[in-house]
Amino acid sequence: MQTSILGLLRHVSLSLSISLFFSVVSLISHRLAYLQALRFYGSYNVTVKDIRVINSPQTHIKFDSCDGVKVRNISILSPPYSPNTDGIHLQNTQDAEICDSYIENGDDCVSVQTGSSNLAIHDITCDGGHGISVGGLGRGQTQACVSNITVQDVVIRNSQNGVRIKTWQGGFGSVRSVTYKNIFVVNISNPIIIDQFYCDGTKCKNQSSAVQVSGINYHNIRGTYSKSSPLHFACSDTVPCTSISLAQVVLLPQHGYYVDDPFCWNIYGNSETPTIPPLHCLQHGTPPSKGIKQSSIDDSC
Repeated sequence: MQTSILGLLRHVSLSLSISLFFSVVSLISHRLAYLQALRFYGSYNVTVKDIRVINSPQTHIKFDSCDGVKVRNISILSPPYSPNTDGIHLQNTQDAEICDSYIENGDDCVSVQTGSSNLAIHDITCDGGHGISVGGLGRGQTQACVSNITVQDVVIRNSQNGVRIKTWQGGFGSVRSVTYKNIFVVNISNPIIIDQFYCDGTKCKNQSSAVQVSGINYHNIRGTYSKSSPLHFACSDTVPCTSISLAQVVLLPQHGYYVDDPFCWNIYGNSETPTIPPLHCLQHGTPPSKGIKQSSIDDSC
């Protein structure tokens, strides 16, 4: 039985202007444990606006295999430690805009998964949870393709992560052309992170192939961090992160925490302006071709 609300719309513009309340307390049957408040599948030209979604047991709003999506002026509210309560989840979705919204939840504020491209995320506030994530990608040695993502004019506060790209070892494909601009972070454990060794706590063996991460731009990222490294770049041994660009990145420790150094592993790019803290571990230019797993880099997406 499919408990999600499915958007099976073709070339139809849908506008929702009601308040939706999903209270975990009111869900008596355990069969509803995987309920998603709203799910749109195979939909075109969808507009979701002026709604409030509260305490969805799992993902609040999900777009799967959609084209032409606009999300505007919505509120999502769930407890900060509620598991798997992604705010907005996009997979295999193209040409989407998410703006003018407030998301307070226990998992990814916005989650971008494989097959997604041409996404604009701007003028939103994320509170609690895991920040804005691309991935995890490539799980189970699968192909992942994500490109042309812009995240701009966003506030992220009291979150585990700020802006994050995460991939599993053993996958293939690419994440390309992602821009983070004008991001203000407050009390974030990991403000900027690329993790090509992502593992959700299960045993994850070392594998040589990886989803290629390239053309990632960080511009005007400012704010405070706590507990961990403010810049964390853990890239694959055989498929390094390339063309990583930073400018006007200023990250300071939250009151009561100490300054921590950035972490880099096999990352190549440039700093257009000095970063705070200094990113001395960034390798400039391009990686040597020797030892790079070319088949992973050249996977067609």
